[in-house]
Amino acid sequence: MSAARALPVRDARVGDLFAAPVRVASMPVDADPASLFDEERAAVARAVAKRQREFASGRRCARVLLAELGHPAVAILRNA
Repeated sequence: MSAARALPVRDARVGDLFAAPVRVASMPVDADPASLFDEERAAVARAVAKRQREFASGRRCARVLLAELGHPAVAILRNA
């Protein structure tokens, strides 16, 4: 893998299984936890590094898809 971090990719094969406005994205689990908002980073502060990268990757995909729907980048918290 290159040194550059991968970007989320829309996956139309899965998204096409659902009625609009379902969006699906995927990416390698390599997002930097430092890219998280402070509140998100606090939520996984005690987790192992692999889990922190998984969490950051999921949040990165979610932010890309939410931006496509016109939503600003904000912290995505559990149970919010």
